[in-house]
Amino acid sequence: MAILTQQKIKEVDQEAAKVLSTIYNDGNVELPVDIGAIAKNYGLEIKSIKFPTPDIVGAYDRETKTIYIAEGTPFQRLTFTIAHELGHYILHGSTKTREIYYRTNYLDLDKQNGDEETHANWFAASLLMPEELVKKEWENNKDPIKLADIFGVSKTAMMFRLQHLGFSLK
Repeated sequence: MAILTQQKIKEVDQEAAKVLSTIYNDGNVELPVDIGAIAKNYGLEIKSIKFPTPDIVGAYDRETKTIYIAEGTPFQRLTFTIAHELGHYILHGSTKTREIYYRTNYLDLDKQNGDEETHANWFAASLLMPEELVKKEWENNKDPIKLADIFGVSKTAMMFRLQHLGFSLK
């Protein structure tokens, strides 16, 4: 598992905020974040396919600017996977370490290996669950399941975000 420094977290959060501003230029982010509109804005195509193994849930092909999502992926998982793959496009677009990035079916987002995967997970969380909006919603509702519904993400993704923002989960 890669560890993010505070500096890297700040950089990734800033990139996510820039991306949000491309479609919410008035600063009023509507929930859930319209990840499809964001991908389209960057010229990325999203396709649903059957992967050769069930442990792959998403992929980003740099050459074709296509994000692939596993057929039948529930909406909440789908949004995080698209945001994760968009993170590869935004964060790793200028570094050519790989042509194709795969996202595996990890339930524990902290256990994914490699800096690039960790960066993409943090980016997805920051994009779909902006810190200020999570704090605002947390004041009104401390139920992670309800918050996950508000933000259009899985309970796992919401728990990851709340934990990493320092909220006490009992």
